[in-house]
Amino acid sequence: MQGKVCVVTGASSGVGKAMAIELARRGARVVVCSRSEALGQETLAEVKAIAQARGDREEPILEVANLSSLVEVRGLAERLRRRFEVIHVLMNNAGLYLPNRRLTVDGYDVVFTVNHLAPFLLTNLLRDRLAAAGNARVVATSSVGFRSADLDMGDLMMAKGRWRGLTQYANSKLAIILFTREATRRFADDGIRLNCFHPGGTRSRMAQDEPNWIGWMWKNFGFLLRRPEKGAETGVYLATSPEVENVSGEYFTDLKVQDVTPAARDEVLSARMWDVSMELTGLDKPGERSNGRMEFVEEGA
Repeated sequence: MQGKVCVVTGASSGVGKAMAIELARRGARVVVCSRSEALGQETLAEVKAIAQARGDREEPILEVANLSSLVEVRGLAERLRRRFEVIHVLMNNAGLYLPNRRLTVDGYDVVFTVNHLAPFLLTNLLRDRLAAAGNARVVATSSVGFRSADLDMGDLMMAKGRWRGLTQYANSKLAIILFTREATRRFADDGIRLNCFHPGGTRSRMAQDEPNWIGWMWKNFGFLLRRPEKGAETGVYLATSPEVENVSGEYFTDLKVQDVTPAARDEVLSARMWDVSMELTGLDKPGERSNGRMEFVEEGA
């Protein structure tokens, strides 16, 4: 991993921070992506100390972006494209669970946007930079919760009076698996390998505000969950191991491929999710695609 550029979203805490630190230990030049500048700086300081101790010439960097805003996702992609001609690893880790429905500045459900639309958009906008690596890897943090999804393609934002926090979280994690499988087919000629994983029940701040037994259990018994370093192991494995350099489109837990539900294997559903995601993120507009490959369009162009 020496010198390879690894972009990690949601790197300010939990599994994302643990993955960023471990990738730095393995020699990667890490891009710490965080919604919070203060927390991002804390991760950056740890990653930078590792790089400096090794005598790396290229320092890790911090990128601050709120991934609930598609404008900010585009801005992040623009900055990354200007800085790097090649990106070797993209860790789509940033994730969110909310007990109550909230909308983004784009008018979309926050949970579905952060967990699926943001990584969908970012990956597509960085596709040529990933393809330039020749053997790039895209790793997404999913969840075993996808098994309880109740996906309605006509109401992905759950706006019709049926919004439930855990269900929408599950829907977004199913969408990540569908994206991983569909992108594997569409990116086949680019040398990009895409996989996703379940980190296991891991200590984090997620769900602590849930106003029922879930939040109570999380706050009072969260210490029984995995440490972030353990939760990060499979993600780092997918980003670095030669054992999976030719594996793509799979869902992993504890370093092993896992079976998924019929919905997650549904090729018609994955193609439909792709098309709807293209529309929701604006990637279906003229000028965004050429010869089957994404082209970046400057903000305001």
